[in-house]
Amino acid sequence: MKVLELLASRHFTGPAEPILHLMSGLSARGHEVHFAHTQQPPGTLADKVPPVIVVHKDVRLERKGLVLPGQLADRRRLALAMAGDGRWIVHVHTSHDHWTGLLLKRRLGRRCVL
Repeated sequence: MKVLELLASRHFTGPAEPILHLMSGLSARGHEVHFAHTQQPPGTLADKVPPVIVVHKDVRLERKGLVLPGQLADRRRLALAMAGDGRWIVHVHTSHDHWTGLLLKRRLGRRCVL
């Protein structure tokens, strides 16, 4: 099974630590884990992600300013990464993640657990 974790944050605070533990546990159980989080400005969260986790560095998950164009670009990039066969779970954590996940699910055109 493949799991995509979305987190619209770049800081190692709040939900970030439990998400990192969750990703490590899922990976240890043999699941393919992908992670997308806010990239700009650079923070400490990316440094703490285990190397077995696929990090989508081209996804921005912007939370400030005009976010809709960024959300559309993010969903396009993530949909391309999720193309092909396999069952996906998209795990969202913040309100921004929920919107991105919903747009992504519509873009995929197939079923996935959100």
